Amino acid sequence: MQNTITLNDKQIFTDFDWLHEHGETAFKEVNTTAYLAKRLDEMGIPYEQFENMTGLIATLGSGSPVIGMRTDIDALRQTYQGKEGVFHSCGHDAHMAIVLAVAQYYVDNPADLTGTLKLIFQPAEETVTGAEKVIKSGRLPHMNYLYGLHVCPEVQVRAKQAEPIIPAAATRTYWVTIKGKTAHAGTPELGANVIDAFSELNEKLRRINLDTKLPYSVTTTMFLRLANPLTLFQITALSRLICGRGQTT
Repeated sequence: MQNTITLNDKQIFTDFDWLHEHGETAFKEVNTTAYLAKRLDEMGIPYEQFENMTGLIATLGSGSPVIGMRTDIDALRQTYQGKEGVFHSCGHDAHMAIVLAVAQYYVDNPADLTGTLKLIFQPAEETVTGAEKVIKSGRLPHMNYLYGLHVCPEVQVRAKQAEPIIPAAATRTYWVTIKGKTAHAGTPELGANVIDAFSELNEKLRRINLDTKLPYSVTTTMFLRLANPLTLFQITALSRLICGRGQTT
């Protein structure tokens, strides 16, 4: 394959504009999948749609090596600029448009493609459930290389350039239940206040900062939610469920 290819800017923006205006949430990307299929049909690229879910896999070329290029296709339901709706605020519209442009390039320049290129349009990335279902679908072949794609406007990359890797945090979500003991307001020392325990735990976790030169070192720990928060009139609580996310680099 070529180290550098030039994509069709006009077509990228045409695809981007349509996809941007028609965002759909996880596993409901019906119109999105139909649009992708239509574009692949226009390019004469064969594809397979997943059974019982949205998304598809397209194939260009043949032989070895087998290279996969994956894009997510779902959007988020949220309120943006005072308007509630479904928006591509994470850039999946751009990802799809870029992958379609890559497909068009190799249709127009087949001699530049060595081996097989699999274009994977994965649903439900935002709910962290789509990738597993794609894998379990049995539609993924053995691949020598698999590339993910994500725009990163915070990183200073020159226009029409790409970085081989974008350093980003990996995360793991964990749930912790802190159990306390209720007590009368006049004798709080007889109880065990979960808020005190939570505050101390939160403070200690935030101080974790291992050697960042080592792989998988924890650099940040962030609590996402404190379920059933206490009211001002409760002295202690029997238990509170907290959800945290540890980030590593």
